[in-house]
Amino acid sequence: MVETKTESPKPFIQIIHTLLSPGNQKSLIKPTREIELGEMPLGTLTNEEAKRCYGLAEGLKKEVLDITIFIIRTFSTAKDTPKYFQAMNRWTLARKRESALRSIFWVAVFEQFPDAIDFRVQAAVRKNWEIVVYKKSSDLPTLISGLFGSS
Repeated sequence: MVETKTESPKPFIQIIHTLLSPGNQKSLIKPTREIELGEMPLGTLTNEEAKRCYGLAEGLKKEVLDITIFIIRTFSTAKDTPKYFQAMNRWTLARKRESALRSIFWVAVFEQFPDAIDFRVQAAVRKNWEIVVYKKSSDLPTLISGLFGSS
């Protein structure tokens, strides 16, 4: 069996360290959606580290999508192979990293804007780092799905 060498991803803790380094703004992905009708602006996010977490999470979202497309195209009929499992492991790691960075981002948002934590509203980030909230269409299904782990 010939083993193929794949590039190991950078350890997550190194990503976080690099992310928090001063001057790491050059390739920051920023939110682009405008504030929409029915959304209430709370203010502008000022936490630079949180902004970098958002940007990196958005980059990881693209990586997850790319890996997903690769898996679908490459392994549609051959799912019981070592390469398939390697690809699934890469996908899982990228998803975990994205989720962790999004969690860090939203904790920072909620620390700056405690009103965004209200379970009756949904928070979002908009262009120019505006944090907005809007009324959820239905509280009960969201609450129930949150309790039982559905997404």
